[in-house]
Amino acid sequence: MKEPYHHAILPCGKVIIGLHQTTYFNYPAITYLGIDTPMRIQQLKDNGLKNFSEVAGKSNLDLKTWEG
Repeated sequence: MKEPYHHAILPCGKVIIGLHQTTYFNYPAITYLGIDTPMRIQQLKDNGLKNFSEVAGKSNLDLKTWEG
């Protein structure tokens, strides 16, 4: 879609992946929405992923990968 900015929303059953090109992010951004998101975030942390930043609450986190 082109409005309100270039983006794609890809639903596949239990999760939704979003690809966004917006002024909110100054980098390519992929979003993930799913069932039990707080539990899934905790699993990622328990498995060693670090450097999360909260964005408007515990269920909205930002994680920049090694390539930025």
